[in-house]
Amino acid sequence: MSYNQFSIHFPLFGQSASGSGTRGTDRTVRNTMNRISTIIHRSFLVLILIIAALPLAAGDLETEIDAIAKGAIDSGMAPGLSIAVARAGEVIHAAGYGLADIENDVTVNAGTNFRIASITKCFTAAAIMQLVEAEKIELSDAITKYIPDYNTHGHSITVQQLLNHTAGIPNYTEIEAKDRTAWRRHRNHEEMRTVFEDKELDFEPGMSWHYSNSGYYLLGMIIEKVSGVSYQEYLDAHLIAPAGLSNTQYGGQRPLIDKRCRGYRRTETGWVNADPISMTTPFSAGAVRSTATDLVTWHRALTDGTLLTSEAYRDMVTVVPFPKGLGAHSYANGFYHGKLDGHHKITHPGGIEGFSTQLSYYPDEDLTIAVLINRQDVLCAPIEHQVARAVLGLPQPEPKDLPLTAQEIDGMIGSYFLGSMGIHLTEKDGKLQLAIDGFIPPMDLLYQGNSELWLALDPDTRISIEGAGSPAAQARLMFMDMEMIGVRQE
Repeated sequence: MSYNQFSIHFPLFGQSASGSGTRGTDRTVRNTMNRISTIIHRSFLVLILIIAALPLAAGDLETEIDAIAKGAIDSGMAPGLSIAVARAGEVIHAAGYGLADIENDVTVNAGTNFRIASITKCFTAAAIMQLVEAEKIELSDAITKYIPDYNTHGHSITVQQLLNHTAGIPNYTEIEAKDRTAWRRHRNHEEMRTVFEDKELDFEPGMSWHYSNSGYYLLGMIIEKVSGVSYQEYLDAHLIAPAGLSNTQYGGQRPLIDKRCRGYRRTETGWVNADPISMTTPFSAGAVRSTATDLVTWHRALTDGTLLTSEAYRDMVTVVPFPKGLGAHSYANGFYHGKLDGHHKITHPGGIEGFSTQLSYYPDEDLTIAVLINRQDVLCAPIEHQVARAVLGLPQPEPKDLPLTAQEIDGMIGSYFLGSMGIHLTEKDGKLQLAIDGFIPPMDLLYQGNSELWLALDPDTRISIEGAGSPAAQARLMFMDMEMIGVRQE
């Protein structure tokens, strides 16, 4: 899908066009759908080329992962990328591929430092959970306890709702998407608040889901308020140093950073340098830099008791459900829950000017994978999926294209809602199509049998209809590693 211009919508630090408001017709969808549709089609084409270029098993695991990465580079997905894989706490693969700096012909290696974009949210959420453990914050606290003058538009908004994107606060990267010149300026907290604070809420807090960088920006402010130090100082002292990370930092432009990678975007004529951005804009939603090896080390420190107790980590990755009847989302606190071929994963992608990233953990296999790319507007998920399948010994997907009867089509078409976000199945020329409010326009599906369909252009986007043909039918959607359940509504 679109993969962001710091960008696109969803898990990334960037333009989130998720569905909120009045069933797919809110201002976000109206203002961004055409732009997103263009990016989506371009990005899906990139995905097709990448998947076609990636070789299958090539002997040992090291060779196979190398072939996957080199296939992505050769396909033109990115100038450079870095992959790290750890199992049971041991790094079993760490390598770089392609170029970190095209102009100076500098290659990527395992220690190359990338902007990690929205994976920053995992750091921010961990900091909040540490402060909860220290009894300085409660997740149920109203945010006005820490930011007393914040305009909540007459509602109570909690820390928990900021963490899982259910607060309804408009996403500032959407608000400024048409004119991003402000992103180049250094802005303080008061200036950033003015971008989104007085905008009408997208929905009643706790009643829907909308990915919002604004919420994570406010969490950074709360960390500073409660700890008495800057966000950067808190990360350094309480997360980066204890985890033993060798090249991870809050990513300003002025500091000299070892093995700093340059970021790029692709145009019709080739690669160009990414547009500049001040790190005061992403702040605690997307301003951290790291390496692939540091990220798998970081995740181990989350799970082994170094940074959080087992109870705190469990709370961090627990999804707080909507009230009954509003569907289900899969965003916990700084992580999504998803599945790859039935294997449970805890994950977060990211995208920012010049970079796209993915960090995934498969808890049942104790497997962690980090993929970092120095290109914006494309997700790392296809590479991460390929690597995970190689490590887990899973076959690559081979979608079928089974015929659908008129009765089967009638039983599945309709609109399914996750809160106020619509997931729509429609029929065209005997085929079903999928559209998701704010994410993708109608696109063809391939029927796999048993009420399960895969997106023709991305077989890892899958939808199954439970109770097809009944008024109580539900749509279970796996979309870019995010599992959602929509409730059918006439």
